Amino acid sequence: NPDLVLVATGSLPYNPPIPGIENGVQSWDLLSGKIEIPNNRKVAVLGGGTVGCETAELLATYGNRVTIIEMLDQIATGLEGANMMDLFEVIKKMEINVLLNSKVTQLEPGLVVTYENRGETKQDTFDYVVLAFGQKPHCEELTQALEDAHIEYRVIGDAAKPSNFQNATSTAYFAALDA
Repeated sequence: NPDLVLVATGSLPYNPPIPGIENGVQSWDLLSGKIEIPNNRKVAVLGGGTVGCETAELLATYGNRVTIIEMLDQIATGLEGANMMDLFEVIKKMEINVLLNSKVTQLEPGLVVTYENRGETKQDTFDYVVLAFGQKPHCEELTQALEDAHIEYRVIGDAAKPSNFQNATSTAYFAALDA
């Protein structure tokens, strides 16, 4: 019988309810080597967070013509200033196209991406579509089981809120101090 369980089960890719989303591939599958990286293709990366930008950079190194489609007015919002500026230089040098304020509304078979940009509906066709919409906590089943067993627990790191290494480490540290 534990005094306290620290739940550090991490996160899973988040996929918004977009029709046809199953036609894309997960960025983590590319980054981990689970699936082969395409060469010399026209590729859309849906989502311009840190992982989406890293994925776009990797794809561009393989000769792909990459477009990042991001619904916010900026990419890589979680990066520090100096790192962000370095990333912007790489994106410019690698000729990665960035579409801001663009919300994906549909991914059709044949990899036609439909998106809204400033009130206008637009479409483009790609050879490959990568999903990089972010992460969601992965702990519901375990925390429910712990509650059912009346075991005290704390959810830490990405299982609490997907973020970065610093957040995961600090939440673990403070949870341990509080135990």
